[in-house]
Amino acid sequence: MSIGMDSGWFTTFLQAYFDSQAVSELPIWRVVKTDASGKSHFLTGEGAWDETWSQVMSLRESDAASRYNHTHNIVYERE
Repeated sequence: MSIGMDSGWFTTFLQAYFDSQAVSELPIWRVVKTDASGKSHFLTGEGAWDETWSQVMSLRESDAASRYNHTHNIVYERE
């Protein structure tokens, strides 16, 4: 039996949390479009994980030439 890979070592609890599935429960997700130059633009405000992914998939289908994804803009790293 295994509980998963042990390759995810983090220096803070927040780093581990934001790399876990638990973070998907927060309504912090935004649709982002990346243009040809590599610059990202937020297209939506914050929302739920499933709703945001639905918007991403819809945009990918209607505009296959562009790159759409999801992310959040919460800063949690230590300096």
